[in-house]
Amino acid sequence: MVIRPIGREELAAFASLSDRIDANKRFLSYLTNMWASGYIRPEWCFVAESAGKFIGRIVYWSLPSLLKPVIVDILEVPWSENYIEVGTNLLQQSLAQLHFQSGDSIDYELDSPSSDFTSLHKRIELFEHFGFSLSRETIRFEWKDIQTEIASSNRLMFRSLDQVGDDAFIRLRRKAEGRGQRAEGINYVFDSAFWLEPTGYKTPPSTRWIQSVGV
Repeated sequence: MVIRPIGREELAAFASLSDRIDANKRFLSYLTNMWASGYIRPEWCFVAESAGKFIGRIVYWSLPSLLKPVIVDILEVPWSENYIEVGTNLLQQSLAQLHFQSGDSIDYELDSPSSDFTSLHKRIELFEHFGFSLSRETIRFEWKDIQTEIASSNRLMFRSLDQVGDDAFIRLRRKAEGRGQRAEGINYVFDSAFWLEPTGYKTPPSTRWIQSVGV
């Protein structure tokens, strides 16, 4: 089994790992956009290759201003077969090639439930096997009432990440993660692509797994 980053010319093959055409198209569009915006780079996209065939993939994500990825964004392995072996090799060898050292950390955020994660318990098993542990559990809120007009407010100003800049976003996220806010046993932290002033935050995905990497 060979673990290696892909070349730009392999993007189409990298996006076609699934047997679902619609899912492959969405993945290709997503990755193309992330490459263009700098949140994902080709050298952060790895495949597990066996006998010339792609059998697994992993994609890392970061803010464009950072030199190293901070999140495991996508991990796909053959969930009906040797997923522990393929997944462990993908994680271990890709992190080593990204020059992660002992004491470095990487996050993985997992929605539960999610239509994209058909093998939820196997994903948890794989990440725990590699050494990840549950860092926080949160609730995601979704508002679908698009008919009701929202009254304007002078208390809040909404700005996009592009407008506020990466540095300010990182400072607020670190401050909020250190502070946290608890309600009914759930730990809420700031994790949003929008800057809210002066107060407020959007909840992140349901669970966050974090590992101190020693490769």
